[in-house]
Amino acid sequence: MLFLKSPVVEKSCLPFFHLLPHRNMNTSTFNKLDIEKQIDLTMSEAVFLTQAKKYNLHLYLFQMDQFYIEMYSKEQSGQIISIRAFDEMEHLDIYLQEIDITTMLPVY
Repeated sequence: MLFLKSPVVEKSCLPFFHLLPHRNMNTSTFNKLDIEKQIDLTMSEAVFLTQAKKYNLHLYLFQMDQFYIEMYSKEQSGQIISIRAFDEMEHLDIYLQEIDITTMLPVY
């Protein structure tokens, strides 16, 4: 059983980073790996971007190479129940809704 503790991250502060290719990894290759290898690879190679909540789940977003990795864990226990890689931008909507841009807007 695998568990993930929630990283402490400011909602409006996303890290800037330089990505290095990881052995030609792509979403298809990543999604074919067993869940333990996916988690190991994510935690050691990917860059944590942000998190969100949906229903009773914590969603964690990472980036590796040119794709994103989404990890789901139970809110109460932290047990990781699912992980997947994707490169479609529309899957980022839930995370983009959490970003507060009011501090970036001009005040008149």
